[in-house]
Amino acid sequence: MVTVEVFDSAEDAWAAMEEARKAADARVRPWQADARPSDCFVYSGKGLVIYGEVLECYDDARLKHYRFCRCYSMACPRGELGDVHVSVIERFISREEFEQARDDLRPGRAGGNPGSASHRHAPFRGLHQPHLQRCGVPLTRPSPRPLPLGP
Repeated sequence: MVTVEVFDSAEDAWAAMEEARKAADARVRPWQADARPSDCFVYSGKGLVIYGEVLECYDDARLKHYRFCRCYSMACPRGELGDVHVSVIERFISREEFEQARDDLRPGRAGGNPGSASHRHAPFRGLHQPHLQRCGVPLTRPSPRPLPLGP
């Protein structure tokens, strides 16, 4: 579920983002703060397991816990560049585990194509299943409910 916040001004929006950043910074553990370029990690959220590689650290003190990364998931199997706050990192993984996960997620790979029949019927199988179980994510999706057709 996506949460949308509405602000009366740009200043209010910036203040809310600053407050959220400070709260996230307060949750950082020392081992998470040590994330450096070429480190690989995994985290989960909203039913996805995300595998990431740190590409760059920022010099700005306000961004000290953000890392520029390339991340892969079933929702973005070709990878996506962006910032990751280190407080979400659940564990660091080996380069080999990262590359296996990345390769398994790429379309056209046996067992790794999110559009394949095997993934439509068993979305959290194989490599991702043990991690999801540790995180308490259900391994089956609920049956979709029909959308209402009128007001």
